[in-house]
Amino acid sequence: MLAHELYLRNRSFKGEFVKSPKPVKKVIMRGMSPTLDKKTLQEYGEPLEEYKSFQVLFSMPSNTAPRLGLRFRTTSPNSPRPYVELYGQFQHIKAGPIISLEMGKGAASFIAELNLKTKKERIVAKNSIFLNIDKERYFISGKNLYDEYVRSRVITKDSKFSSTLFKRICQVFFKHVRSRWQEDRIQNKVVNFSLLVLPKDGEVEYRSTDEESDAGQSFTDSFGNKTKSFAKETTITAKFLSYDDPAFAINCSDGERFYRNLSIGTESHRLVNINTIDVFRIAGLQWMFTNTAKPSYHFNNTKNGIYYQLWRNYKDLDKESHRQEGRSNLKVLCYLTSQAKMEVMLDENLTMEDMKEIFARIEDGSHIPFHALEVLIETRGKTTIWTHYLSAVRSLLAKKKIDKHYLLSRFVLQLRENMFNWLDKKVREEPMQFFSKSDFCIKVLCKDVQRNEGKGYLMDDNEEYAHKVGVIAAEYIKFKENVEESSNSLRDILAYSRYDREKLRFVMQRIGLGLSLSKAPEDKIKKMESFIRSNQPSAEISDDSAYNDYSYFFYKGYFSKDVGMKKEAQT
Repeated sequence: MLAHELYLRNRSFKGEFVKSPKPVKKVIMRGMSPTLDKKTLQEYGEPLEEYKSFQVLFSMPSNTAPRLGLRFRTTSPNSPRPYVELYGQFQHIKAGPIISLEMGKGAASFIAELNLKTKKERIVAKNSIFLNIDKERYFISGKNLYDEYVRSRVITKDSKFSSTLFKRICQVFFKHVRSRWQEDRIQNKVVNFSLLVLPKDGEVEYRSTDEESDAGQSFTDSFGNKTKSFAKETTITAKFLSYDDPAFAINCSDGERFYRNLSIGTESHRLVNINTIDVFRIAGLQWMFTNTAKPSYHFNNTKNGIYYQLWRNYKDLDKESHRQEGRSNLKVLCYLTSQAKMEVMLDENLTMEDMKEIFARIEDGSHIPFHALEVLIETRGKTTIWTHYLSAVRSLLAKKKIDKHYLLSRFVLQLRENMFNWLDKKVREEPMQFFSKSDFCIKVLCKDVQRNEGKGYLMDDNEEYAHKVGVIAAEYIKFKENVEESSNSLRDILAYSRYDREKLRFVMQRIGLGLSLSKAPEDKIKKMESFIRSNQPSAEISDDSAYNDYSYFFYKGYFSKDVGMKKEAQT
């Protein structure tokens, strides 16, 4: 099903499917003299939105551009490369903006660098390096590309590339960069790009193994296309539909047998890929959004978390629905890539009625905190845990409410991990952002929640009690620090394993005892007592809720924006 949806989405796409969209520049050999492609960026089409400023400044098209005339069909990191390629990077560092070029790895590598602030260049390259170039599948002007590389002396017969040619290419490119450089024009801090060396100017053709067996009788594949053979080669970017790992392949099959099981012909196969230009990276995961009524429709990347992205998509589709006969539906795909493997984490379809119900109470996007649901992502050392985050997104899309006590327990675990770090920093920004996001999650994900008009929700009387005790505790600790009566045990009231009714009462008793024993000036003590009276909870926690854990609300009160956390003299 997913393969067919990708096919429908890509039917109008004429460019190349690549794993990493990036700017490229063709270097065309004239004898042994390298020259840069003189075509303008406009002749190749629109630049990538992410690297637009870089591409415009240096006139570099993207490797996905249909009019580039190059083919990229490598399916794994270990596959032979189609072209002689110099890997480049632009980066802003303290020493100034740097453009670098590199070939090879480790000791057997060539490196060149241009400092755009000082205009000085450095090139380190000796002897030659071996390049793993495809010798069979790529053709230029009807001739084998590898043979043309050898004939034009770009590489030797044993696939060696010389340091002399590397230096010439770098000098030509650096001259081009210096002539076009303008300070503060590039918005990116880091841009990866490539220089692609060609033996001549011409369109490159790729001849796959699929084309070698087109002599059979034609038939209709599962996508409704006429074909004479089933596909043989693995997919480029849609690794959920490849036979790279036999353990996940249908009947442990590979090659033609794999695609015969799915009835995918050669004509359909190329379009069963993920166009990475349409992939949004959110919290380390890849997300794709498709308007099923108009698969070619492109959504804007808000870069503001999954909840805001979904809300913005809904608003855009709502406008789009008024311009077309069919009602739009939204397909949401989330996947995780690890090396050459791809795991589909979420695959859901939403109707406009679904989205209208999900976002019924969200009219103003400004009430959605930045990366709101992403607060549910947890880390353990270098390991990222998406389980609770993805579970919340699934529940949201399925219109199923999450138990509030379960969600609060997840937030309390995060609070305890971060609390003392927040206390040591003595800043309010991080905890305030945390509670803004967590309150919003409770508001939109949980059942039986009283909502307010802003980002959060209304606390009940018991939660309000714990919240006010937290507010008083914060002001008390600040008071003791300002009058220089702090001790090692002062913050013990923040370290209890749970805050039920008994423990919250105990916190208030500790505060009362501490005030009664204080030797601070009388006016300061009276002011603290006045603060306690004005913030004293009006009602106790009810008996039937006495054993519930109110840690979240206690800490929320403690880190409240109304309470200062820095040492400052009380007036």
